Amino acid sequence: MPYKSKIIKNVSFVSIGELISNLLSYFLIIFIARILGSIGLGIYSFAFAFVGLFSFFYDFGISTFFIKEVSNNRKNIEKYFGDYAALKLIFCIVAMLLPMIFIIFLKRSLDVVIIVYLSAIALFFQNYSYVPRNTFQAYQEMWYDSFVRIIERVTAFVLGLYVFYKGYGLTAFLFALVFSNFVALIVSILLLKRLKVKFTFNINFPLWKNILKTSWPFWLSVVFIQIYFQVDTVMLSFMKGYEATGLYNAAYKLISIIAKIPWIIVVVLFPVMSELHANMSKEPLKMMLEKGMHAMAVLSIPLITGTILLADRIIFFIYKEGFKESTIVLQILILTTFFIFLSNLIGWFLNATNMQKIFTYSTGISLIINVILNMVLIPYFSYVGASIATVITAIINFLMLYYFNVKSSYYINVLKVAAKPLIASVAMGAFIFFFGKGIHILILVPLSAILYFLLLALTRDITKDDFKGIF
Repeated sequence: MPYKSKIIKNVSFVSIGELISNLLSYFLIIFIARILGSIGLGIYSFAFAFVGLFSFFYDFGISTFFIKEVSNNRKNIEKYFGDYAALKLIFCIVAMLLPMIFIIFLKRSLDVVIIVYLSAIALFFQNYSYVPRNTFQAYQEMWYDSFVRIIERVTAFVLGLYVFYKGYGLTAFLFALVFSNFVALIVSILLLKRLKVKFTFNINFPLWKNILKTSWPFWLSVVFIQIYFQVDTVMLSFMKGYEATGLYNAAYKLISIIAKIPWIIVVVLFPVMSELHANMSKEPLKMMLEKGMHAMAVLSIPLITGTILLADRIIFFIYKEGFKESTIVLQILILTTFFIFLSNLIGWFLNATNMQKIFTYSTGISLIINVILNMVLIPYFSYVGASIATVITAIINFLMLYYFNVKSSYYINVLKVAAKPLIASVAMGAFIFFFGKGIHILILVPLSAILYFLLLALTRDITKDDFKGIF
């Protein structure tokens, strides 16, 4: 496949950026949990979840439209960039102001209101930085994006450490996040010069109308996804309080990091799939989908097995004794991994092949199901109910997307793709269960991963060339 080396290089860059940025992010979450406790983590989680409910106003699908059009033909950068940058700015300002207005009517304490305001400002800078960063994606030059992510996270981490060391608390930490996201925006704009792209604004109302007419299905699917990933935290905070929210999010933050893995693959494959579809290359496109689904199965199945067996040790290692109730949440939520990984890939494959409305409908139905399940389960089972609702919704969403993918004549046998990873994961799980009790978790996890990939190599599910490509 002519795209193979480019894909592997970009996946490597994105993976490195994600690994570093997420490790630093999670260290900051640990500091918040240990220093401020479950209530402090609950307030922090509520603020970003609440602001996240309005994040669908950041884009209206124009980013996906922009990436798709520039991926198809780079000359389109001159046609669309200025109008994209101007439209995005309007949407980002609206999305920042809305949570600031609505939080006033919820009668929350002043400190919570201030934290929500700062969260909204931080996310404004973060989301607007995607104007240049989406250009990097469309050009398939992902090392620029990884560089920006690392700069932002390092800045936030250093300032966060200083804030907590000095005892300034959560509000000061939010100021640090605002500054770090502002730095990321400036750096990303400066990097555009290396691609010979000029950062400009343009106002062309007929073109705006045409962009929005095409982009709304992309937008609506993102709306549903964003609400889907935030609504459980918000509903839990209203129904059961900040402590239950903190216990839930201690596990949910781990799942959020794991959920970045399919995003790494999708963010690299989407412009390539769009280009292949534009060139009417059906067989390479189907092969790419099959390889992508295999990669998702290889990565997700051992995560489920290992996390279920080691959940109590993981929670205690990261959060200590105060979050032991989060163990059951983690064991339930990890079951979503396989379905979320595959759903991400199939959904963006549908976007790349001009079937974005199907992705929109499936995510919308999933959101409705998720809200109903949360309303029913949270009052009786608290954070455990929210976890169960998330798993059921993930399964339903995958089944819908898989059905439509099969109907579109791009059938991939999921059982065949997942068979060998499942067998290797069972063997890895047996090793953890019988021999892992006396081994420290920092040693046991790498040992288990090595065993898993060796078993895949022995069954020829992963070849020597695959390992060479990764490294």
